[in-house]
Amino acid sequence: MFVSKSTGKITLVTGPMFSGKTLEILRLVDQLEYSNKEYVIFKPSIDSSEDEFIIKSRWNHSKKANKFSGEDDIERYLLNNPNTYAVIIDEIQFMDKSIIKYLDRLCFRGINIIIGGLDRDYSGKPFDTTSFAASIADEVRKLHSICHVCGDAAFLSQKFYQNRAVTKDSKQIELKNDVLYKPVCRKHFKYDEN
Repeated sequence: MFVSKSTGKITLVTGPMFSGKTLEILRLVDQLEYSNKEYVIFKPSIDSSEDEFIIKSRWNHSKKANKFSGEDDIERYLLNNPNTYAVIIDEIQFMDKSIIKYLDRLCFRGINIIIGGLDRDYSGKPFDTTSFAASIADEVRKLHSICHVCGDAAFLSQKFYQNRAVTKDSKQIELKNDVLYKPVCRKHFKYDEN
């Protein structure tokens, strides 16, 4: 899963909502802990979906995360923790894609990178940051969920507001309590045909 300290490896865990991305990241963290490797978990400061800064799976597995808004926050941490073996970032889609260039440079400094994030938005459009991460990752773990309508494999996330599918004229990222996201298969994905 990981490589020697002389070089690092970039692993991307991606897929739609409810596909187990965070659970997979936490499984990788368990491996780091088992092998006594130092790591740090970051979560974008824009993601205010939780009261506390943690990464948490739907199965209530969780780990404390550090809030960050850019590479300066990561660099500051690494300066104070020079033995860090792995940097882990969940919800990468909330960040500008320039962070991926920085993470690539970290990899050349011998730090392993684990990134998690949605691959597409509610309209089926790829998130730029996640797509860029996939292009430079050494390993991409593409997960799927289960369609909330028919139970088939779901590779898309549909946005719902007041129990109706949102197909256009909406922000790409919304973290409001009245907006729901559900996994759907292609057959049950509603999109704007314009």
